[in-house]
Amino acid sequence: HTSRTLSGLDSMRSIRSDGSDAGSVLSESAYSNSLFNEITIMVGYRGFASWKDGQFLGTRLGLAIIFAVIMASFWADSKNDEHGLMTTASLLFIAVGAAVFTTSVYVPTLIEERPVFFRERHDACYRVISYVLHKIIIEGVTGIGAVLIFCPIVYWSCSLQDHIYSYIFFNLTLWTLNFAAVMLTLAVASASPNVEIAGAAVPLVMTLNFFCGGFMVLADKIPVWWKWLYQISYVQWGFSALMINQFEGQEYPQCYSLDQGGSSQSTMMNVFSHGLGNGLLSGDDLLQATCSSGHEFNRNKLSACTIGHFAQYDNMCLKDVGLSMLSEDQCGSLCVSVKGDSVLETFGLSGRSKWQSLGFIAANLPVFCLMFYLALRFLKYESR
Repeated sequence: HTSRTLSGLDSMRSIRSDGSDAGSVLSESAYSNSLFNEITIMVGYRGFASWKDGQFLGTRLGLAIIFAVIMASFWADSKNDEHGLMTTASLLFIAVGAAVFTTSVYVPTLIEERPVFFRERHDACYRVISYVLHKIIIEGVTGIGAVLIFCPIVYWSCSLQDHIYSYIFFNLTLWTLNFAAVMLTLAVASASPNVEIAGAAVPLVMTLNFFCGGFMVLADKIPVWWKWLYQISYVQWGFSALMINQFEGQEYPQCYSLDQGGSSQSTMMNVFSHGLGNGLLSGDDLLQATCSSGHEFNRNKLSACTIGHFAQYDNMCLKDVGLSMLSEDQCGSLCVSVKGDSVLETFGLSGRSKWQSLGFIAANLPVFCLMFYLALRFLKYESR
């Protein structure tokens, strides 16, 4: 019925001859329906048809379930030790990847729809802007469903921050990321002459964004000629938002036994030496160290000896502080707290706001939507 509604326009006014200029603009009088009615009809017909289509739901919702289960199987019950914090950072980066890279599977369907779009556009069934807006609505609503499936599985099984507001922000960020990725995929696919080029161009654009995402190559190590992409990359800002949401203002206590024993002894030495080296622990953190037994020791000397000697396994330094790993020990376990802000500093994310980061992702949306519109409006890849 709706199909007949779209095609039942004033045919003599709306049908364009094959010899007409494909780039010319139809006058408003060529369209029988208002912009609002066109969008309503297209969403009502094509939207509900899509939401009943198994292939459409499989590529949107089915992939969300598959990725969530796979990620949960790898990152479930992550620990908050010095290695676990880096593992959590990797989880957040992969979550960004799941929201972004899954949109590349839409490309073949988008290219297949293009001849129908050109035919209906020539027949003045609807304006280009109506087609763009109906796509935005359908993909945006579908993205909500995908996020509501993906996020609970990953967030709660992988022991991310136990706070409802952080969970809501996690959902909002991944939905915005996915929405931006869909719009970029639509724009690149629409600008491509065929499915082969679109299938190569979309992953290429996404991969470049991931290389500049701030995880695989740290921000201060990115080559100067790619710095511009780091600053505007929606992947980088998505990773930033999730990292700040997870680590900002958090502290992660780490306790290491001082009892004689190779395993615990070398573990603690590793943490202090490497922790200072990678920025997760600082001298100020050591000044706040405590003993599980309540035993007091010289914190100032501990800070100095850890930086100067402890990394070289100098046990005499520890004895001077009031700790020992070889003789009878009054401390039991030495406990320090790794600050979440130190993790953020490692990735060059200090001083940022998670809402600011989310805002930069959202700022990409109108740009990508405009690119999608311009590609459909001005690029013609139809056969004559």
